[in-house]
Amino acid sequence: MADPRKIEKDYPVNGGPGPILLSIVIGDGQIGASKVFLGNTRIAKGAIQHLPIGVPDQLRGQTLGIRTNVLDANPQTNHTSVTFIVTGGAVVEHDTLTFDAPHDGDVIPYEAIFTFV
Repeated sequence: MADPRKIEKDYPVNGGPGPILLSIVIGDGQIGASKVFLGNTRIAKGAIQHLPIGVPDQLRGQTLGIRTNVLDANPQTNHTSVTFIVTGGAVVEHDTLTFDAPHDGDVIPYEAIFTFV
């Protein structure tokens, strides 16, 4: 069974307007932060909104790795969600992952990996 907190997919960079941008949205009234890696190099951390990753020709063949931790801080729900949005390529990628925290105050790790093709 696939882990509902992880996504791995190709992102086509050809045909888009470029540059490639990344946004991460923490949902459900929870709080969180992310670390973003291009290959093995960390390029950003914290709240990610319209982060420039690069231009398509330079990104093809590289991997964008994202680790997001969400703190279940909303007393109304243990539901957590993260939406990863990649734009600037051939499509707008919009992926939402969800997971219910087992206990109030738990930290839920999420991971996304996009390979630029």
